[in-house]
Amino acid sequence: MKGKVYIAGVGSGDEKLITLRAMECIKDVDVIVYDRLANAKFLSYAKENTEKIDVGKRANNHTMPQWKINELLCEKAKEGKNVLRLKGGDPFVFGRGGEEALELLKHGIDFEIIPGVSAANAVTAFAGIPLTHRGISSSFHVITGHEDPTKNDKAIDYSVIAKLTGTLVFFMGLNNLDSICENLIKYGKEKNTPVAVISNGTLKNQKTVCGTLENIVNLKDEMEAPALIVVGNVVSLKNSLNWFEGRKAKNVLVTRSKGQAEKLELAIEKVGAKPISMAMIEISDNLLKTEIKDMYKNIHKYNWLVFTSENAVNIFMKGLMDNLLDIRVLTGLKIAVVGSATKVALNKYYLKADITPKEFESEKLAEELRSKVKAGDMVLFPTSNIAHNSIAKTIEQIGAHIDVKLIYDVTTPRYHKGELLDVLDNIDVITFTSPSCINGFVNTLKAEGEDISILEAKEIICIGPITGNALRKLGINNFKLAKVHNVEGIATSIS
Repeated sequence: MKGKVYIAGVGSGDEKLITLRAMECIKDVDVIVYDRLANAKFLSYAKENTEKIDVGKRANNHTMPQWKINELLCEKAKEGKNVLRLKGGDPFVFGRGGEEALELLKHGIDFEIIPGVSAANAVTAFAGIPLTHRGISSSFHVITGHEDPTKNDKAIDYSVIAKLTGTLVFFMGLNNLDSICENLIKYGKEKNTPVAVISNGTLKNQKTVCGTLENIVNLKDEMEAPALIVVGNVVSLKNSLNWFEGRKAKNVLVTRSKGQAEKLELAIEKVGAKPISMAMIEISDNLLKTEIKDMYKNIHKYNWLVFTSENAVNIFMKGLMDNLLDIRVLTGLKIAVVGSATKVALNKYYLKADITPKEFESEKLAEELRSKVKAGDMVLFPTSNIAHNSIAKTIEQIGAHIDVKLIYDVTTPRYHKGELLDVLDNIDVITFTSPSCINGFVNTLKAEGEDISILEAKEIICIGPITGNALRKLGINNFKLAKVHNVEGIATSIS
C-alpha cells in the first residue's frame, strides 16, 4: 500500500507562523524531506524514528536537483511511508510544490497541499508595510526576481510590470536588484518610487533598507539574503507602522524536555521575551519493566514515598493507573517532595506532601528526611537513571531501607549537524533547569564539533545551585541563578 505525501509550507521564519495542520504532519509522518528552513527547530517536533532528509535547496547550491527530489518523494511513498515535503513560505508561491504534486499524480500517489504563510504577506507585515492600503494601492503583484536561467524566453515583461499601479513584490531578487530597478525606470516607473529591501524577514535580525528606484542599489552593502524587495508607495507607511524591528525582546533558549517546556515558555513570554525551545533531554518511562510492575504490587510495604521532580510524580501516577490501582493504595504512606513544581504535580492528584523544604534542593530534602525517617523505615524513591544520590545516602546512614526505582530514563535527543548552531545564532539567553539539560547541551555541541566555550558569549540562567554547579565544573562561570528556583524565577531573572 502506498503512503501519502504532504506538501507543506512552514512560513517565513518565526516559528509561531506555522499552521496547525503543518505541525500535525511534522509530528506524525514517517519521513520529512526538507529544504533549508528559516527555522530549523521545526524538525525537533518530529518523532524520534522519523527519517529526515535534507535536500538543501539554496540559491545556486542545490544539494539535490528538483527531478531527483520528485523521484525521492515517489520512492518513499511507494515504500508505504507517509512523507512530509517541508518548505519555507508557501509551497505554491515560488516553492515548486506544483511540480512535485504533478509528479505524484503521475505515479498515482495520494497527496495533500498544506498552505504556508507566504513571505509576500508575512515579511511585509513584520516590516510594517501593507501590501494594499486605501488611497495608495488597491492591488499587489508577486514576481520572481530570479528567473530560470535555462529559459529561452523571459517571462518578466517589464514594459507591462512598470505600468502596474499596485505594489510589486519580488522574491529572490537581491542579486538582480540593479537590473530590476533599471528596467522598472526604463519602462516608465518614476525614479523616486519608494523601495524597501527586507532581509531575514520575521526573524529577530530582520532588517529593512528603504530608498527609491534611483538610489536603493547604493545601499546594497547594508542588505543580505534572503531578502524580499517591495516597490510602491505603501513603503512610505513603514515608519508609521513599524512594530517589529528595533524591539528589545530577547530570544531565550528553553532546553527542557518537550513535555515540560510549555510552562517555562509561558513564563518567558510574560516578561516580554521570546522563548525558543530546543529540548536537550528526552524522557521515556520504564513502566513495562518487571521490576517496576513488582514495585506497584508491593507498594503497601513502604512507609515513605520520595519525589524529586514533577516527571517522577506524573510517571509514577501513570504507572498506578496502568496497574489498575489508584491513590487509595498510598494510604498510610508519608510523602516528601522537593521543588514547587513537584509539589504542584502532586497536588494535581489530590495528594499533599508531608515534607517540602523551603529551598528547592535535593540536599535540603535529605536534611529534613534525616530528622523524620526512623531506623527500619522502608523508603520508596521512584526516580530517573540520572538521580542525585544524596537522598539515598542519607536514608542508608539513618539505618532505614531505601528502594531506588528507575521509573524513567533521561537521554539526549539526536539533532542533525548544524541545527543547534543555527538556533544559537539567534539566541540571547540560554536557560538550564537541570544538570541533565546541560549534559544534553554539551553532547549536542560535541556532535557539532564545537565545545562549551560557545556559552561564554551568552547570558545564562540556571534554575538553582545544583544546575549552576554542573556548569561551574565545566569551567563556565558567567551564569546567574534564578531568584526563586522555579520557572517563574528563571523568567524574572532575564536581564
